[in-house]
Amino acid sequence: MRQLILNLIESAPKFPNWIISATISTLSEEDSEYFENEFRINKINFNASTIEIWPQHIDPITNKATLGIVLNFPTPQIDPKIVHQTVVEILKDTLREKHYERYIADIIIHSDIPKDEALFELSELKQYLEDL
Repeated sequence: MRQLILNLIESAPKFPNWIISATISTLSEEDSEYFENEFRINKINFNASTIEIWPQHIDPITNKATLGIVLNFPTPQIDPKIVHQTVVEILKDTLREKHYERYIADIIIHSDIPKDEALFELSELKQYLEDL
């Protein structure tokens, strides 16, 4: 699909002072209320807006990020696979699956906020990835 869009842009007629471009919309642009949706994991409720993120590693060859994730609730009592799967689905909902696959190599859930990292919110993730 991406290649078809690029071909269309390249074949578009050239007009002075016109820039033809295409963007992929994300859930964050379409419905900012999504970040206040409540999710539930093993009797624990949380909002997507409370997910905090930082880049742990950027692969210099693929330019894909491994993201550190901190949730606003303790996760030791919850099966780590369930937590991981839930957060991945939230990220895919936020970015759309193709953007997720394009920009993210993996995520690592942490129980503590790192001291030396600049954290950002889930709503800022799309812009961060596009700026890589």
